[in-house]
This record gives sequence, structure tokens and C-alpha cells, in this order.
Amino acid sequence: MSGLMQSRWLRAVMAGVLCVPLLAGCADSGANDPNLTPEQRRIRAQRAEQDRTVGGGAIAGAVVGGLLGALLGGNNRGGAAAIGAVAGAAVGGAGGYYVAKRKQRYANENERLDSMAADVRVDNQQMAQYVADHQPGKRRERPDRERAKAIKQPFAEIGRKAHARIDGVERHRLHQDAGQKILQIGAD
Repeated sequence: MSGLMQSRWLRAVMAGVLCVPLLAGCADSGANDPNLTPEQRRIRAQRAEQDRTVGGGAIAGAVVGGLLGALLGGNNRGGAAAIGAVAGAAVGGAGGYYVAKRKQRYANENERLDSMAADVRVDNQQMAQYVADHQPGKRRERPDRERAKAIKQPFAEIGRKAHARIDGVERHRLHQDAGQKILQIGAD
């Protein structure tokens, strides 16, 4: 009877050890909540992934520890299996936590590298545009020169008209002066 009780007790402990992480993994992390900012969603998704990794490690550790305890337990296999399952769950959970932190570090590193790569792409595009604008032998109008031309053009037209008027007035004065000199020469 004692072996049967230990077996039932072992089953209850194993079921509890296995169900807790599974239920935690099924819980909604809220990562898809539309009221959250993208950064908050990302953080919640990372947290949910970390919980799954730690829970998976704890489950694997409990199974392996329980089996080892049952195999090596001698006369008290049930108690040894329970102790092995608890110890395995703790070791597996710690291993899962370590793996989860490594994953998170790599994810953050990848995000940082992606951001740096995007910055470099923008800098490369700007440099390519600068080089294209300043190539020897190619005459390209820069936007600031085009804008300056657009601003100067109406004033240049006014200036040409003013010069034409001045030229016309000076020619008219020259004709008047010439006519007066002719009249003076004729009067002398």
C-alpha cells in the first residue's frame, strides 16, 4: 500500500510541477493589446518569450530529474523521483532563465545593429547624392541654385527693362544734344 501511495503522491507532484509552467505559458501576455504602444508590445512579447523559455526549462528539468530520481532512488523511488523532479525543475528553470537572457541580449543587439545599418544606409545615400552633385565634368544644378535663379529671374527682367529705358533715354538725350549742336553750328 505504501508503494501505491508514493506512486499517487508522485503523480500528483509531477502533475503539479508540469501544469504550473504550462498554465503560465497559456496566459495571455497582452502583447496584442491595441491600446499599447509598439514599444510596450515589443517588451511584453519579449517577456512572454522569456516566460516560455524559463517554463520549458523547468518542465524539461522536472521530467529529467524525476526520471533520474526514480531510476536512482533505490527502495524509495517515489520520494527520490519527487525530489529529483523539484531539483530538476529548479535547475531547468535556471537554465531556461539563462537562455532567455541570452536570447534577449541577442535580440537587443540585433535591433541595435539594424538601427546602425539603417543610419549607415541613409548616410551612404546622402554621400552618393553629394558625390553625384560634385562630379567633375558634370554640370548639375543644385536645388539652391535653381531656387536662387527663380528668385533672381523677375528682378533680372526688371533690370533689363530698366536698362532698355535708360538706353532709350540716353539715346534720346544724345539726339537732342546732337540736334542742339547742329542748331548752334547753324546759328554761328
